[in-house]
Parts: sequence; C-alpha cells; structure tokens
Amino acid sequence: MDETWNEGVDGRLLADLPFKPGAGGRMDVCLPEKLDPGRGNGVIFFLHGGSWMRGTRAFERHNCYRYAKRGYIAVDLDYTLHTPSAPVTMGRMLDDIDEAVREVRRLSDERGWNVTQMAVAGTSAGGQLALLYAYGRPHSLPVKFAAANVAPIDFHWSAWDFPGAHFSPRVSLMIVNAGTGSSFSEKEFRSG
Repeated sequence: MDETWNEGVDGRLLADLPFKPGAGGRMDVCLPEKLDPGRGNGVIFFLHGGSWMRGTRAFERHNCYRYAKRGYIAVDLDYTLHTPSAPVTMGRMLDDIDEAVREVRRLSDERGWNVTQMAVAGTSAGGQLALLYAYGRPHSLPVKFAAANVAPIDFHWSAWDFPGAHFSPRVSLMIVNAGTGSSFSEKEFRSG
C-alpha cells in the first residue's frame, strides 16, 4: 500500500480541498502529468475503510497516486463518520460522495479538465459505500465501474454466523442499525 509520488513529474496533488463549505468535508485530487482536456477524462473516487466509524482519506492515497500516474484524475475524500455521540447513516455518507462529485465537476469546468465519466472504489466500509453509490443513486457523471475490496455486502444474520467467523453476527446488527438509523432487536434481525 505504498506508491511513490514525484510532484510535478508524476502529476500534481491538490491537497485538502473543501467539498462541503462550512461542514468540514475535505478531499485530495491527484491530476495526471499529461491530462488531455481535448478528450473526455475519467475520475476515480476512492473511499476509505474503517467500519464507517474511523479512517481518513489518507488510507487511499496510494491508489490515487497509482491511478493518476496512469492518466486518471483520482480523488480520496473524508466522508462523515458515524459515532455514538454523533450518529449518521450511510445515506449521509452517500450524500458526502455526491457533494465531492459535484465539486470535482465544478473544478473540471473551472479548470478545463473535461471530466466526462467516473468510477468509485473502496476498501471495506469504503467498498460497501462505493457499491451503494454506484448501484443505488442517480449520478451527475456516468459511473463506468465500481470496485470493492473486502467489502461487506450481505448483512443477514446467517452470513455472519458460522464457525470461525471473524466478526460476531451482532456486529452486522450494529452496522445495520447504525447505518440505517434503525433499532432492530436481535430477534427481529435473526428473523429477517
């Protein structure tokens, strides 16, 4: 998970850009060295893991460097995290991704990047959000692909309840309740 970056040779890093004025949403944009505004360009949004409760955009920086070197505009972003004292749903996290996409489109128009399509990718919770975003939301840019690395996609009790499971099925219940703003009991969750 290490990728070298030589600023000005591999490309340019636009660091710590706000995408939610006044709300703290920040992103980094890696631009390829040879960005051709005469053709349609793609942007890849990388979403970090961390159980929807921790992590930062820095977790995906290596991917931004790697793909910018291959000619793509690459973005890592901090989405709003769920905490017990400030609960947010996955819907709010998806809204943050929408805001970041809109800001990249605005920057593209302002700076002549000619962004015409996008992809979303992530690891763990970020991968799950990438899939939810790609398949569950309308988009202001066409989504050409979604990539998920070790992303949980099945939250049924039985998918988490087996010998040798890394997490208890109660973790699945906690994620569903926190991520959707619900309060299912264990009995309700077990029954589907």
